[in-house]
Amino acid sequence: MATVPGHIYPNHGRYWWKVKLPGADEPDDIPLKPVGAKYATKELRVAKAIARQMYQEALAAHERDTGDIVPIESISDLTERYRIHLTEYYPDSEEPVNIGYALTALDSHFGTLEAASFDVLKLAALRDRMIRKDGARQTINRRIAMIKRMFKWATSQKLVPAAIWQELDSLEGLRKGRSAAREGKTVRPIARQYIELVQRYAPQVIVDMMELQYLTGMRSGELCRLSFAEIDTSGPVWQYQPEKHKTAHRGQVKLIALGPAAQRILTRYRSRDLTAPVFSPADALAQRGRGGAAQQAGYDSGSYRKAVDYAIGAARKAGHEVPDFTPHQIVHAATDRIRKLVSLDAARAVRGHQQLKMTDHYTELNWQTAAEVAAEYG
Repeated sequence: MATVPGHIYPNHGRYWWKVKLPGADEPDDIPLKPVGAKYATKELRVAKAIARQMYQEALAAHERDTGDIVPIESISDLTERYRIHLTEYYPDSEEPVNIGYALTALDSHFGTLEAASFDVLKLAALRDRMIRKDGARQTINRRIAMIKRMFKWATSQKLVPAAIWQELDSLEGLRKGRSAAREGKTVRPIARQYIELVQRYAPQVIVDMMELQYLTGMRSGELCRLSFAEIDTSGPVWQYQPEKHKTAHRGQVKLIALGPAAQRILTRYRSRDLTAPVFSPADALAQRGRGGAAQQAGYDSGSYRKAVDYAIGAARKAGHEVPDFTPHQIVHAATDRIRKLVSLDAARAVRGHQQLKMTDHYTELNWQTAAEVAAEYG
């Protein structure tokens, strides 16, 4: 988790934050409350995320209201400023989350370092740590490139000397067979039988999420953010157009077809507020007979994956042999299913691959193909 200014501390079992926010005259003690919650969170991971979000909002508001630029001193200061830029530059994309993993790694090792003293040797040392933590070569290369892009942006904003980015850019990517980094594994679809087995040990809301993902092939982020405000239910095949997706910042759209089976799942949640996430951890708590408020209004990719992991563990405790798998493998299983039943082009259309701008003729053709497949198989 990225470093944040101040000090996060437990107060009667709940996390508070002592910090002087940008624009404030004095430090303050702030309860770290999830959105809609009455009390501060009991989870440190959630507390750190809330603190980081609050700091970003305070920093952006201060600079907007006063025109003053808060000086960059440490790497942590720089990454916080860059996170604000990312949310503005990629307003409808998952890219800030992906880049955030690289920034978190940088923060965890060099967060307190003076930003102007970062150099290529320190970047190489960070990469070596990623290798020792068994990171895949392709993933490491992507994350190092993300860090380089941050310094390129910082150079353009005159936040760091230009020589730093120029030096960092000289570090070449890891080449296949030329480093100690392992090669990434090809993501394989998980067999339907294992999905159904694990569903027997999951709360109904997770069962429904897994099933909807298998029927539609939507990514976990799209599944977790799904709300009825983004679904057109006027036709026989419903149309989900996620506001945020991988290529939204390029002006592209993604259309996900929801056929009869998917509609039956979603209909159980029609009482939700239009803008609220369809799937909520509160449902799982209720189904498990546990009281209390959920820490989040909806799932995110990480909490959804943990819920699937928990169900896999429960199935194993019951004596079943179940391989490890992730929700992303359910997505691949969905693609593989349609490819076998119909065609590769149909599978691409269902997944929303190669979607162009809304006015493009091919987007309409892709949607027609996806809708036909969903009407029959989804």
